[in-house]
Amino acid sequence: MGNGFIKINSIKDVDNVGAYVCKYMTKQHKDRLQGKKMYFNSRNLKKPVEIKEEHALKEFAKTLKHAHLKYTNTFLNEYNSVQYSQYIISENDIASNNMDILEFTDCLQEHNKNLVSV
Repeated sequence: MGNGFIKINSIKDVDNVGAYVCKYMTKQHKDRLQGKKMYFNSRNLKKPVEIKEEHALKEFAKTLKHAHLKYTNTFLNEYNSVQYSQYIISENDIASNNMDILEFTDCLQEHNKNLVSV
């Protein structure tokens, strides 16, 4: 039984599947899908957390003792300097951490919602 007109590649050796898929999608469909939704979220999927305040970032950084910094970039927009950092946090890091990272990120997401609604 065939798979139609698709190509399936194994990504079991990729440690950051999200970044891999994003690069693949933007490389393949740069112009054709510009401004259109290219994917849908799975239900119950944990979403990335944005930390928008410096004091919250410092608190969160304390929980990332063993996290691997995968990517960082700083850029200027019309209002301020923005630093973007992406960390890889393994299940072992979460399990061995004194603070529950998932609980902390849930709290941050709620805090960020309040910032937007003010």
